[in-house]
Amino acid sequence: MNKRKHIDYQSALLVSSAVIIGAFIGAIISWAIAFNELAVLLMSLSVVGLFSRLWGMHSLDSVELECKDDRLIICVGQKFTSHYTIRNNKLLPLIWIDLCMDIPARDCIIATSEIKKIEFEKTEGEILGRSSCLLKRFAFLAPYSELEWDVEWTGNKRGVFIPKNPIMRSGDGFGLCQSFRPVDKYPSKCYVVWPQIIDVNIDRIVKNVFDGKTPRHGYFEDISLLRNEREYKPTDLWKRIDWRSLARSDELLVKEYETISPQSFVFILDINSFDDKEKAISVLASCLFKLNQSGFLAGISIPVAGSERCRTIEPSENSFNLSMYALSALDEEAATDDFDIDGIMSVANSGSSIWIISDAVNKPAVIQIRDRLHDHRIDYISNSYGNGVSFPELIK
Repeated sequence: MNKRKHIDYQSALLVSSAVIIGAFIGAIISWAIAFNELAVLLMSLSVVGLFSRLWGMHSLDSVELECKDDRLIICVGQKFTSHYTIRNNKLLPLIWIDLCMDIPARDCIIATSEIKKIEFEKTEGEILGRSSCLLKRFAFLAPYSELEWDVEWTGNKRGVFIPKNPIMRSGDGFGLCQSFRPVDKYPSKCYVVWPQIIDVNIDRIVKNVFDGKTPRHGYFEDISLLRNEREYKPTDLWKRIDWRSLARSDELLVKEYETISPQSFVFILDINSFDDKEKAISVLASCLFKLNQSGFLAGISIPVAGSERCRTIEPSENSFNLSMYALSALDEEAATDDFDIDGIMSVANSGSSIWIISDAVNKPAVIQIRDRLHDHRIDYISNSYGNGVSFPELIK
């Protein structure tokens, strides 16, 4: 973006270099030939134009913008607040100042505060590097002072929004010259709106591990691995008592076993098979959320063209965050039937339970997965009854 070009485009002709220089030369010539009134007029135009140009060009010098968000990850329907602070660290006042911010992708978040959405003309858009923006105008900012402004945002639909640096615009007090500049040292931000989280019952999903109702939150003890014995406490279960030790020594001891990690799950989302794609994404996100709350590890596999982060995410300590990000950023129009068979085989061989979420379990792409995983158990989640676990059975 070229600052000088922007000034020439946005500003009055009076502050252009040609007019300022021409008026000054004209004033000198007029004095030389004794046209004093014309000389005064031309000199006044030159001085006003030069003063306005310098004021406009330097109006944004030493102006800082700071933004603090109380959260960057939300669900659909949740709210968060961004607190903006604009500081004028110079003697020259700001008569007005515009703050131009990117419009969130897919309208994933919307502002509930007074803020306008504007479309730029083609030439101005090319100069500013964007075709539209969210605009907030402030009337006056005194020297060495600051103003504060809160914007409340609401999660509107799932999505990921990585804004570019905001742009500040201001100008002189005569309204003749404007300038702009991107905000310096603005921290990079990534706003993530998760898919809608609904209440789901995951008992059918975790039934092969246990009923899913344990104070260990998905972790359980391996009774073949004795870790320690300790003195009995009144709150201990009777089945933990070491009866052999009691018979030998009359000492009441309790066995403690090694805690092992929970079973992991991988969900393969066949997004193209669903008419209501957002519902399928919401159900998967809700299952991941509930499993994570219960202490289970889960990953996903989504066949999306040109987006490696949305292919196969193996279960790990960080897979929940990665999976939710992938679902939030998922472009359902880019989904394909080219499943990541190698990645799915890898997680299946590591012991993860495989679940296919599809409304067309007999389509060739799903059959291919089933054929490759013939040594592994595969379960299904679909929108209708008859193909494994149905959405109505999951959704409370």
